[in-house]
Amino acid sequence: MGDFTVGVDLGQSCDSTAVAILQEQQGTPPTFDCVHLERVPLGASYPAVVQRVWQIMQHPTLRGAALAIDSTGVGRPIFDLLQQAGLSPTAITITSGNEVTEKDGRYGVPKRDLIGAAQILVQSHRLRIAKSLPEAETLIKELLNFQIKITVNGGDQYGAWRSGTHDDMVLALSLAAWYATAAPGHISGGWQRFAQAAMVRGGVR
Repeated sequence: MGDFTVGVDLGQSCDSTAVAILQEQQGTPPTFDCVHLERVPLGASYPAVVQRVWQIMQHPTLRGAALAIDSTGVGRPIFDLLQQAGLSPTAITITSGNEVTEKDGRYGVPKRDLIGAAQILVQSHRLRIAKSLPEAETLIKELLNFQIKITVNGGDQYGAWRSGTHDDMVLALSLAAWYATAAPGHISGGWQRFAQAAMVRGGVR
């Protein structure tokens, strides 16, 4: 059984908290199965969100699993509550910069890196999303609606292009994908071996 990584995008006023769980499947190259997708009801209180994440992490198959949460905005108080609940989350603040930063186990990650991690898995056919998952169709629609906008000063903006379209499931998936495949010091074993081999060959294909 492969390693599990849990990504949690914490909801704001107009978005629900979303949870995505990836399981690495051994192979050359390794692949990932999206084995769980979930939205916490819109408007849920901080304690309710923490309680649900805690319940998910108590599943026997997730003992020792990595938990990557979005600590941008409202994320910090929820991060503290998750720690008080006995969990060991990794805080990821989504930034508009160009470099990944790390301090005291907390990461600052450009949005392009987060989204890029999921895009690489999707475009290289190394991510499988079970159609039987209740939110599978929602995630696929979000992936299709997600786009990159280039600003006048050459920067990039990521988001759903249709008015009223959400991106919480995409971000939850991206948090898990980035942590499993790119987080310094925490990359899953199989992907690390594959990435090292790809660098020798001249890049990931």
